[in-house]
Parts: sequence; structure tokens; C-alpha cells
Amino acid sequence: MLCTLSFETIAEGRAAVKLTDVKLVNSQLQAVLLTAGVQTETDVVQADGRPSFTDIKGHWAERSIERAAALGWLNGYEDGTFRPQGRVTRAELAAMTVRALGLKAEEEGGLDFADLGAIPDWARPYLSKAVAAGLLKGYGDGTLRPNAEVTRGEIAVIAARAAGLDVDPSAVPSFKDAAQIPAWALPSVAAAAQAELVRGRGGGVFAPQAHATRAETVTLIMALLDRS
Repeated sequence: MLCTLSFETIAEGRAAVKLTDVKLVNSQLQAVLLTAGVQTETDVVQADGRPSFTDIKGHWAERSIERAAALGWLNGYEDGTFRPQGRVTRAELAAMTVRALGLKAEEEGGLDFADLGAIPDWARPYLSKAVAAGLLKGYGDGTLRPNAEVTRGEIAVIAARAAGLDVDPSAVPSFKDAAQIPAWALPSVAAAAQAELVRGRGGGVFAPQAHATRAETVTLIMALLDRS
């Protein structure tokens, strides 16, 4: 992280925050101006400045969700909710991951998929960066499927890529349902579990084909940040 921006809360509500450019000094002590082009909308906050959502009190991922919102890469919904049990699309996952890792979103020029027209405008820069960074890949039929809901197996693969884990092709995780994990995801699930980036859903079961929830996705990304 290059810097931390702190804001003082004077009232509860929502506010747009836009970072247009940043002046830095490189290793040769030369001034460099970067155009950030980053804009986010703060979530509902409490009087003490802590992000707050109306539907996460007592949830197992409450702390991770609040931390992510405080870091600025996670937004809730207009009604003040976070919807922790909601599902996550590939486009949403790309956006959250790119923002959380501090990667600069790119123009859509790098996207060359058969279903390019299905990519939402807001997601194109994030998907372009995620693809360029090797975090997200397309399918054998040439599609990216941005609106498809991601499975737990898929987020484990992306987590392993984002963390740069050494993936042993012959590794098998100790989950009771390891036999249900697709072969293409098996080594990555094993590596991500070993690195404590992903966990089971109780009873020693990983549930690789189950759709990942928003809470699970945020917890995984926070684990990535903590690891780095």
C-alpha cells in the first residue's frame, strides 16, 4: 500500500469518493503523476466511522465484511444491506479481487471472448485486468461467462492464482468430499486449503460445486490480503 487516506465522519449516510490522480516519487527521486481513475461509494457508516450493514450483525463473517468495507474495496446495496448469503458472479468476483489487491483496472481491449456483449459496462475494466493478470480465464468454447455464479471450487482456484501458491498437480485435499472436486480444481483447492485461504462448510466437507456466497468470497479475499 502506498498510502492511507483517512476521512472524518460528520454524519451518517453515503458519499461519493473519487481519486483522480496521484503524484509519486520513483527510486530516482523523479516525480511521477499517475491517473488513478478510481471511484467508490462509501457504505452506510456509524457515527464512529466504522462501516455498517443492517444484515450482518452476528454473522460468522461480520468482522471480515466490516474490515473489507473499511478498506474501501467492498460496497453494499442501496438499502444498506450486504446480503452475506447472496451469490457472486464472475464479474463481481473480478471487481472485488482487482480492487482489493490494488490492481489498476484496464481498458477492455484485452478482452477477446465470444460473449463480449454479455459483459456489463461497469465490469469490463475489472475483467480485463483480472484476465491480463491471469486470475480469471475463459472456457473452452471461447466464452468468459461474466454473469455466471462462481462455485467454491472456482474461487479456490482463483485464490491460489492470486496468492501465487505452488500448486502440486498430485495434491489431494483432506476434505471428505474430495472425490467430488473437479480434476481441474483439485490441486488448487488442496493448495488454498493448506494456505488457509479456504475452509470447509462443516463436517469436513468442502462442497466444491456449491455456489460461493458473498460472505465466503469476502472472507477469502481478506485472507489473501492478510497473507500478503
